[in-house]
Amino acid sequence: MTKRAVLRLKMILEAERAALLTGDFATVETLAEEKIELSQNIGPEDRHELAALSGALAQNTTLLAAARDGVSNVLTALANQRAARQRLSSYDRSGKATTITQQPAKTERRF
Repeated sequence: MTKRAVLRLKMILEAERAALLTGDFATVETLAEEKIELSQNIGPEDRHELAALSGALAQNTTLLAAARDGVSNVLTALANQRAARQRLSSYDRSGKATTITQQPAKTERRF
């Protein structure tokens, strides 16, 4: 791998970080393809040049995991809200758990 390729990989990692911070996942996907192409040219003699990039790679990995967790949390919250609109858990006078279901609306409201 040449110095030019190492610099290109560094630029890709910086662009990937910026895309992750702004939530631009289409750019992240495009950059991932470029990283794969560059990684195919990495040889054992390139270890020292790539050691300097390991910090940026670790940081981007952390950001990507946080984005994945954030999306997962949003999906869970939306599913909980959807379930709350359809049924409600409550207790009756004797203290037994009961579920109150809501019938779907026969007419649709549009705003």
